[in-house]
Amino acid sequence: MTVPNTTLRTARISRRMSQDDLARAIRDAGRRIGEPNNCTKRIVQRWESGAVTAPRGPYLKALEYAMGEPAGNLGFADERYGLDRTQAMTQPPPRTEMKPETATGPLSGIWLSRYEYESSGRSGQVFAGQHYVRVFHTGNAISVQSLPRTAAGSLIMDLTQNGAVLTATWSERTNPGGYYQGSVYHGGIQLLADPSGRRMTGKWVGFGREWDVNVGPWSLRLVTHDTTPETIEQYNRPPEADTGLLLRQRARLGAAAVNHATVIRVLAERRMAALVDEGQAAKEIATREAHGRGDQGLVLSPDKTPPPMPPTLPDLGIDRRRLAEARQLARNYTEDVIRVSSCCSWRARASYLDAWSSPATCTSQAPSGAHSQSSHRSAACRYR
Repeated sequence: MTVPNTTLRTARISRRMSQDDLARAIRDAGRRIGEPNNCTKRIVQRWESGAVTAPRGPYLKALEYAMGEPAGNLGFADERYGLDRTQAMTQPPPRTEMKPETATGPLSGIWLSRYEYESSGRSGQVFAGQHYVRVFHTGNAISVQSLPRTAAGSLIMDLTQNGAVLTATWSERTNPGGYYQGSVYHGGIQLLADPSGRRMTGKWVGFGREWDVNVGPWSLRLVTHDTTPETIEQYNRPPEADTGLLLRQRARLGAAAVNHATVIRVLAERRMAALVDEGQAAKEIATREAHGRGDQGLVLSPDKTPPPMPPTLPDLGIDRRRLAEARQLARNYTEDVIRVSSCCSWRARASYLDAWSSPATCTSQAPSGAHSQSSHRSAACRYR
């Protein structure tokens, strides 16, 4: 059933134009903007009757030029995104909790949500948050909820769809044991749905700690439309476990190549911890940040200049938590154990561990100090 475009008819009559007059004005506008058209009275009639709801680009541009108003004010949806501006100015009804049996819209399913944010308290470093989420889609209403075990915190979004444009509010409770200690953040978000219906990308906006408003990218990628209990349980886990597989698939690499890159990274972090320890022992790196980096309590005579201050960890771009993790790696695992733990073949791991460990040596205690052969074997036994 067609719906007449009374908005366009009202706009035309208010200008005291007939349908012939409007068609003539559209043809003149097309010539002026360099995109000629063949608009006729019959075409205008089809627009006003609702038989045509999306005029072709050259006609729509000429109509806007002739009427002096955007297409959204003339009863037509936005040409590119299908945005209905009248709907955008309408107050949405109160949202009720969606039920799985009623969420039959095309966007319903399990999606991978990923956003990026800058942490002002950690020297402006950029971090990413990922969740497997379930999307409930009914009509123009979309609700997003993170799966319970996909992260230590939780995430919800409440979206309204208008064409390809999705506008929403979001709320997240952060990890109680993490950096933000369970704090709750919320803000707004606007996404554009890909025509394929498999991806939504956009920007989030939210307030920060320093009386400022932050912004960053946010995307959702469809994983599956299947929302059976078995599938939900399959993705009810942290998405970081899939990162290596995703990178491998995109680069068309085998498991051996990914494992090799992982070994290089872990060994580099162990080496970083060793270099920092050596630098701090030689007093070439400050052991703690000095507030203001002043004289640190030294009393100097006016004719003497203060000694040069060694660089701090932030000066070197090193995060303290990352350094603590690297030191833990260095204490607990030797280079050989790290290399063998990433072997793509379980037979290679087994042969290595059989050569280095035995029931007697697995329970042996290593002497204090540097890694000994027995501590190396004990560490290897943990990988069995």
